[in-house]
Amino acid sequence: MVKRTLYCSKMILFIILAFGMIISPSYAGPVEAAKHAYLSGDFTGVERLVKEYGADPLLTSASKAELYFTLGCVEALRGRATAAELTFRQALSLYSDLSYTSADVPPPAWRIYKPIYDEFIQHRDEKTDKVIPATPVKSEPLRIDTIKITEPRYIYHRAAWKSLVYPGWGHLSEGQRQGLWLIAGETALLGSWIWAMTITESKRDEYIASRSPAEIERNYDIYNRYYQIQWGLGAAALGLYLYSQFDYFTHPPLKIELTHTDSGLQAVLRLCIK
Repeated sequence: MVKRTLYCSKMILFIILAFGMIISPSYAGPVEAAKHAYLSGDFTGVERLVKEYGADPLLTSASKAELYFTLGCVEALRGRATAAELTFRQALSLYSDLSYTSADVPPPAWRIYKPIYDEFIQHRDEKTDKVIPATPVKSEPLRIDTIKITEPRYIYHRAAWKSLVYPGWGHLSEGQRQGLWLIAGETALLGSWIWAMTITESKRDEYIASRSPAEIERNYDIYNRYYQIQWGLGAAALGLYLYSQFDYFTHPPLKIELTHTDSGLQAVLRLCIK
């Protein structure tokens, strides 16, 4: 019975990990997958997604531009200024209305992208004969409608699945270093739990094979000790898993806002998931 339980536990763990590994990177779309790979430091994954979807006829020009823009940021971070410039130009040639600011782009990429973007905007404006009239600015009294207490951290679908599959995996996918400690701790606990199950099975067989009362009592005490260790390690592994999920989904994915309405001050909490 214990051997069968051990075998089933190993198979379930293997299936869960395999399922998490084969989740398609395009679950949230190639654009979101490329951005997630970029934020996770998987630059090779970004290149692979651009090669795979850059010429996809089903993908819109705006989405292709987003892909090439992400690749341009990767090239800039790698120190390949020429490659980054060519990639940014290709992105803007596909869709020139990419709405990015210096707060959205790392400084090495922004220094390359900003002059190219200004150049494209200037050429585009020169081709149009329309004169856009200046909109008069009305002076109005300042009124604070919303006060942001914390900035949200967006949870991506694939990273959320990884967190559910194995504790710490989702943290690590988002660049959170505590993911390494969670993965190491859970792996150590699961390994110890499987080891304890094996030893418990061996001690159980020795206890069943005992003949004299003294031998039965001694072997039962040993078997019972390892049995308690086994379940203690299992409970610890489960507790670490639950803690990991709580930490991932609540620290800090909640966006808290205080909004002034006619009925008074209201607090709004949002779970930011993309």
